[in-house]
Amino acid sequence: MLLCRSLCLAEIARCFHFSTDFCHNLKRVWRFVSNERINDRKSKEVVARRLIRQLHHRLEIKPTQHLEIILDWTTVWPFQVLEALIPLDGRAVPVLSWAVRRGTMSCRQNTFEMEFLASLRHAIPKQWKVVVVADRGFQRTELLRFIRGLGFSFEIRVKGDAWVKSGRFEGKLRDYPLSIGQCFKLRDVVYHKSKRFALKVVLNCGKIKGKSCSWLLATDLGLSARQVVKMYERRFWCKESFRD
Repeated sequence: MLLCRSLCLAEIARCFHFSTDFCHNLKRVWRFVSNERINDRKSKEVVARRLIRQLHHRLEIKPTQHLEIILDWTTVWPFQVLEALIPLDGRAVPVLSWAVRRGTMSCRQNTFEMEFLASLRHAIPKQWKVVVVADRGFQRTELLRFIRGLGFSFEIRVKGDAWVKSGRFEGKLRDYPLSIGQCFKLRDVVYHKSKRFALKVVLNCGKIKGKSCSWLLATDLGLSARQVVKMYERRFWCKESFRD
């Protein structure tokens, strides 16, 4: 389809670079598209697997380093699209995308996102270190547990009303003392008052366009606070890709 730029079966068959004749190639295309065992999600996993390996090689990621995968929703009217992207040179390359028509999601958003992440897991070698980087829409405790259960690490921004317990502090994150210019990491944090999930939290406060802006980042990485913030900054590269 990429080579012939057409969805017509005959045009796809004509683009095959094989010595066999056109009729045989057309039959091959038909058998593929009519095979009920081949579903949309499995086909996307095959493409994602190849893209991820190519990008992993291009980025020259060492065994001790994490492959960063940005998780985010975007709108392509009339669809909502959940995408996994890999940051590269100021942009983010989509490697897996699932679309759902607005207002017709057959399951809860949490279930949809879990199924998406499970599909992404199938496309990535088990031995690779992977960190999922996402915004506040993915801060749910159930999702964090699921990500960890898949063998992925996470770095996810959380809202100021998130409840945490760290040392003598117990309450909402927005009430934790934080001044402009500060960037530090809280270790051994209990996240959520009833579900109580153990993680670390990086608190960063700076000025963006003259206004104070705080980033509260939940993570299980052993990186320094500055390294965690730097990684989260690359999450915004996906916005450039969405505009493209």
